[in-house]
Amino acid sequence: MVRESTDEKSQHISATLHGNGMTCLQWRVSSGAAMRDPQDEIFAKDSSYNVIQVERIGKNITMRAARTGKVFDIIGSHEMENLSDEVLVGPFICSHNADVIEEVKVWNVRIDKPVADDYNPGKSGYLGCRLEIINVFDGERKVIFEKARQV
Repeated sequence: MVRESTDEKSQHISATLHGNGMTCLQWRVSSGAAMRDPQDEIFAKDSSYNVIQVERIGKNITMRAARTGKVFDIIGSHEMENLSDEVLVGPFICSHNADVIEEVKVWNVRIDKPVADDYNPGKSGYLGCRLEIINVFDGERKVIFEKARQV
């Protein structure tokens, strides 16, 4: 989920995997607005995904999903016109029924912040590097080399 604030009705966009396997990108266009179904949703043509990816470039949010060991399918993208530069990002869980307690296993979460388009290592310093191995069957990552940033 990418959202403006912790306010329960804040503007947000969510890459959502429902308990029944339905997968969709859904959003609230502005703070306090109602969640609109299906006007503010893009549904996956398939279901039973278990890997979710969200990418933000400027105001555009893209959702991809995959099954373990398979390539990502693009579910869709949406431009969040009023989304600020600083947002809250992370996994979420929600029950649509107040009497039901949901449970989920979240693992191997990764939040990357790419360098700016005008990044110049000669002026800004080198960012460092990390070499990882990933098991394509179970998604497990292992860092085998890491070098710290050099300024």
